[in-house]
Amino acid sequence: MSKKYGPVFTVYLGPWRRVVVLVGREAVQEALRGQAEAFSGRGVFFSNGERWRQLRKFTTLALRDLGMGKREGEELIQAEARCLVEALRRTKGWPFDPSLLLAQATSNIVCSLVFRLRFPYDDEEFQALVRAASGIVVGVSSPWAQEKQDPNTEFTDKNLLMTVIYLLFAGTVTVSNTIRYTLLLLLKYPQVQERVQAELTRELGPGQAPSLGDRARLPYTDAVLHEAQRLLALVPMGVPRALVKTTRFRGYTLPQGTEVFPLLGSILHDPEVFKQPEEFNPGRFLDADGKFKKHEAFLPFSLGKRVCLGEGLARTELFLLFTAILQAFSLGNPCPPGALNLQPAVSGLFNIPQAFQLQFRPR
Repeated sequence: MSKKYGPVFTVYLGPWRRVVVLVGREAVQEALRGQAEAFSGRGVFFSNGERWRQLRKFTTLALRDLGMGKREGEELIQAEARCLVEALRRTKGWPFDPSLLLAQATSNIVCSLVFRLRFPYDDEEFQALVRAASGIVVGVSSPWAQEKQDPNTEFTDKNLLMTVIYLLFAGTVTVSNTIRYTLLLLLKYPQVQERVQAELTRELGPGQAPSLGDRARLPYTDAVLHEAQRLLALVPMGVPRALVKTTRFRGYTLPQGTEVFPLLGSILHDPEVFKQPEEFNPGRFLDADGKFKKHEAFLPFSLGKRVCLGEGLARTELFLLFTAILQAFSLGNPCPPGALNLQPAVSGLFNIPQAFQLQFRPR
């Protein structure tokens, strides 16, 4: 539609719901960065105003206090990575769908950070919870004493619980599916897998557990993770926004409350920004010397005042879990690489990769 109507156009989702769609890097960045305040409506579970400001501050401080950005948080993720590697080792190289196990690992990381406990992978209740994570609707009927003491506060039982659920859902759906898609790409392109493993062996050796401090020494591995996120475009429609005030944007007057969909996928797959965007090419994120190169159009977590709260956590999980897996195993599949399908099985708010069988063969 953008080819016909340009980078800013309106669609109607039903007879009453009017949505403004932003397409391409220039339009999305102009709105979310250039006019960030105006486009900052909606929020952590679609909260607004003072609620959003309080909850965002609470969540950011809570993540920091729980260990994110500190060695303690990194060690929790490394511990879960070791548990995941041991569970994969017990599969003895037999092919299986890794979706559940990866989702359990990422859920356990949040549980370890928030509750200081983790669940065994063979716990049937934990398995059922993780399987249902994307479909759970939680209702809370009675508030905490915190709300009774201060009726104006936003730190109610419901809001705090929804914030924890946000972290669990985001950590499970986003990180596990991104890792799964990256592993699928390595099956599709075995030469990439070999190069990642060669870099890990050269820089770390077989016994050293990967740490965040190793990221700079692993530019190709980092580039593979970035390119996988770009190609998948996990949240292609972006997180819906709403205008907090009537705004003039690119010649249009947009009323307060107008819903806005910033299409992140249109940036990540923009041929004007990324040449041959449908191809998997980690070299996009490497300079002429083979060092990692940032790209300003790499926006899988959005930008502006509504940038993903869990971006730092997600990036840490992706790097530590992925490197731990590739350090310990070579990946195999009963099907030839050419038969593997990279197109999402589900595409909408999320791009969910196809299910596939994977063999983890100890190196």
